[in-house]
Amino acid sequence: MAGQVQNDIENESSKFDAVAFAEQLYSIIDQYRSHISAKYNELTVAAPLSPGGIGETKLNAFYRMIGLPATSDPTFANNNSGNKNFLPIISQDGTINYFKSIYENHDEDKALFEKIRDRNERLTMPPDPQRFATFMFEPTGLSESLNGSEHRTSIFPLIVDAAVPVFPLNRRLAPSFRHTINGEDYIPMGSKTRLSRPLIDNIIYMRFKTINNADGVKALEDQLKTLVDYTGITTAYKTSLTFIDLSIRTKLLQILKGLATKFDEARKEAQTLSTKIEFVMTHVENPEMRSAQSTEWKEAKIYSLDNEISQIKAAIAQQNAIAFMLPTEQVKRREEIRRVEHSISTSNITQDVLISQLNNLITYEADDLNRKLQEKQYERSEKLTLAEGLKRQIMYYTGEYSGLSIFDAICVIYGLFAIDTEYLLGLLNPDARSRLMEDEFFKPHDSSIQERFGAKPKPVGESLKALEKKIREAFSIVEAFASAKAKTQ
Repeated sequence: MAGQVQNDIENESSKFDAVAFAEQLYSIIDQYRSHISAKYNELTVAAPLSPGGIGETKLNAFYRMIGLPATSDPTFANNNSGNKNFLPIISQDGTINYFKSIYENHDEDKALFEKIRDRNERLTMPPDPQRFATFMFEPTGLSESLNGSEHRTSIFPLIVDAAVPVFPLNRRLAPSFRHTINGEDYIPMGSKTRLSRPLIDNIIYMRFKTINNADGVKALEDQLKTLVDYTGITTAYKTSLTFIDLSIRTKLLQILKGLATKFDEARKEAQTLSTKIEFVMTHVENPEMRSAQSTEWKEAKIYSLDNEISQIKAAIAQQNAIAFMLPTEQVKRREEIRRVEHSISTSNITQDVLISQLNNLITYEADDLNRKLQEKQYERSEKLTLAEGLKRQIMYYTGEYSGLSIFDAICVIYGLFAIDTEYLLGLLNPDARSRLMEDEFFKPHDSSIQERFGAKPKPVGESLKALEKKIREAFSIVEAFASAKAKTQ
């Protein structure tokens, strides 16, 4: 039975298309990223007429789309607490999950916001072209997503930067559990678009939904235990999980298992490629990767292959130069001119004898050289295409330049399904929790749902620490998957 479960897991792990997922994820995030850059200690009342491209980082937009807590500089908040317009503006009219304070301690909140600000500023700086030339051959490790390094920022703290004003308005998200105004779709002033719900709303819906499926629960428990036993990280397994929690956790761990293998394969391919290709990089305007800057190939050199192509071209040029020395065409043209000038009516001009044969002797290698040139150029193009594909994959796996990797995104979602529900509810600000208690999704259900909501949510600071702990757990699982795989090879 255990062997069959393991085989099922292996089969499922290999089916996930990481590149397609990353492209879809980045695409939808880019659709919601603000056009306005952060302005610290300044209230942005309205969008400027010429915003100048994308101003919000992928990571901040991702956290905002999830509905994670948002905050601003506590000193700035305190200095403007008497301004009646401050809270509506800084909370984007309630469209971000805003908290004036995360820890209710000025020094802790100040240090927290400095990390948020530093991350935002680093992700909006142009990348180092020299580093980009080597990063796919020396990619960042998973721990750098968690702890940060000179090459990439940490995904922590799990906070939205409230200093980033979100414009156009249709790039905002509806306030959690407030999808309508007086029964009408939530549409901000000046917009014609119904705002989408943040992901946390749907996660809460799912996690508080009761599904009775005893057989399904048993099968999922077996799969989850097999995955956890494979890594040795026992904290990832607990009994009495709901069917939904089991389903999502098991599926996400299967995906992470496959991703660990695919990342290792891509890294090895890149290292093999590094013996054949040298890249020279330059950064160009490209809002798709960061806020404003990215890097692309400026020049690529493929050592021995480029040398072969140069030698073949030189040989072809030499052949052409010799063939050009044959006066065949010049003689023919002079003969035609002479006949016109002297009114000679003979129209056919017979080619001098053995000229074609002499030309064949001189250029007999030309066809073979041209064929070889086409083959080598095609091989070169294939290698560059492979390099481009590997670059994209490793970017997606490491998140070094975008600040958000596939692993980051999946591990954050795993954490939201793995933390206890009182911590999940603790991520919502008081207004959102009040709306949740009255949400129509739960009204038809029995009182046990209300009783579960009635339990006091944990403070937001504790909830964020609990979420971070589960995300770190997910990364530890990925590293264990990778380590276990390496031992079997």
